[in-house]
Amino acid sequence: MGQLISSTHVPATITGMSAISMKTRVREPRVRRHLVTVAVVSACLLTGCSEGPVEADDPSGSGVASIPDPSVTSKTSGKSAADVDDQRPLVRLDATPADKAALFNGWVKCLVAEGGPKYNQTFDGKQMVSSVGSETDAAHVACASKRPEEYEDRAKRTDPSGFKEDNLKMYRCAQAAGYKLTTPDRETGQFGITSTKPNGDFGSPKMMACRNEAFGLTSQGSQP
Repeated sequence: MGQLISSTHVPATITGMSAISMKTRVREPRVRRHLVTVAVVSACLLTGCSEGPVEADDPSGSGVASIPDPSVTSKTSGKSAADVDDQRPLVRLDATPADKAALFNGWVKCLVAEGGPKYNQTFDGKQMVSSVGSETDAAHVACASKRPEEYEDRAKRTDPSGFKEDNLKMYRCAQAAGYKLTTPDRETGQFGITSTKPNGDFGSPKMMACRNEAFGLTSQGSQP
């Protein structure tokens, strides 16, 4: 058995691909819509609300319910996690380093505006991860909808069956091209390469051709 070279299937950023320009069309994953029905019963209209204990947050014990200050309410309050995620900018599968940096910088601009200069940072060229604070920080919560989402994460979240299908298509194509591969994951269809010989790694031309075909990308020729 050969040495395992990669445990992931399709890198979000393709390096060493001067022969192929990835200015392409990407089939974005479908977003599931959730219908939420809320039934509100206004008992006060029938019985009145002047009597009985106050069931609101009342740390002072005065019997007077406190009212949240709108100025400290998160910009994402009232939105579900799915709603916030659906607003996040998508990092296309064929995104260039410059494309990813631009998306990252837009997120950081929001973080700085909400939390100050300590949130200022530059993209490391690999991951959309902030080196300052955590997801529970006020700035991160306020800017959650600005944080770029990788194509793989979006597809697995919104269209897992389609994502698996595309991975398996790529797997079959790469296998036919002579790549030595690991067994696809049962849940996602993701796979790795056990040897870079004779065709190379995930950034090699034949593998990229398989990715283009499986994920609906179209090569536009050589870069200038």
